Amino acid sequence: MKNSEKFLKKLKLVIVSHIITALLIIGFLTKIVLIDLLPYIEKKYVIYSYIILVIFILIILYEIITTRYNYSMTEKRMICDELDNKLDKEFPRYGLYITENYIVHTSKPYDIYNVVAVPIEKIDGIYIGKVIIRSGKPRKYSLILTSGTKIYYVITTDPLYKEKVARIDEIGNYLLERCFNAERLSYSRVHRVKNRQNSF
Repeated sequence: MKNSEKFLKKLKLVIVSHIITALLIIGFLTKIVLIDLLPYIEKKYVIYSYIILVIFILIILYEIITTRYNYSMTEKRMICDELDNKLDKEFPRYGLYITENYIVHTSKPYDIYNVVAVPIEKIDGIYIGKVIIRSGKPRKYSLILTSGTKIYYVITTDPLYKEKVARIDEIGNYLLERCFNAERLSYSRVHRVKNRQNSF
């Protein structure tokens, strides 16, 4: 299968997965609100609350699909052409493809909620290192890319897997060379990007 086919297939899968998840949540709300609560609470309040929740879920779904996965036909053609004809380096084990102008991450096959194609010129930060969980102890070793307020977790592993950690370092250093606008970030800077992301 061509790399472009993998990308397009994953893109469709991710969009369908988000739609199905939204429909399942709406179905669950329908059961809870309209079947379980309706007999006990005044009908108009239950129905109004249900309508507001459904609209809220549909707005979130629309935002996710249009902001993360809404590539124009021209952009899709360009990404697919580069994946098949202008591939600079690929790491299929991690679902990572670097073309002349894009970084494409299709992630693992079981990750049905994630696919990314970002222009190299828009990558402004790269973090390679340990990720600290709330307990304060480093639990994961990650390669993270930032673009404005967006954060992309490309590869994550347990720090005990030395071979994979070395591979992450190798890929991260290669990306630092390729992404001319990117700087190497500290973990605290990644947190600042995350905070900016949450404030929008």
